[in-house]
Amino acid sequence: METKYYVDALGNYLGGYAGAEPPVGAIEVPTAPDRASDIWNGTWVKTAQQRRDEIDTQIIKLEKEQLLSRITRESLLAMAVDKAAALGMTEPQLYATHAGYHKLKDFDTAIAALRDQRDAIV
Repeated sequence: METKYYVDALGNYLGGYAGAEPPVGAIEVPTAPDRASDIWNGTWVKTAQQRRDEIDTQIIKLEKEQLLSRITRESLLAMAVDKAAALGMTEPQLYATHAGYHKLKDFDTAIAALRDQRDAIV
């Protein structure tokens, strides 16, 4: 007996049914989702929360790989800018002349871009 897959009117997956009647109002779709929490909108998509969670996981992984939490990065960057300013250097000069600062700033900027991506998901 063939299994048929169903969603409700909002696209929430209801399950696969083989030989049993689906709930009243169920809408048949061609396939089951990869995750039961996926939403059907003509194709299966992750929920906004799933996409946000994936970005958070990516950020945590990157921070652990570099051993640089947000507070650590922000503190190091602020201290470097303060010390550079005391020496009469601007932040762009510091960025251009100090490889360590340059690398840390680029990493922090990449993490900030991921956070912006996450925050834009509705």
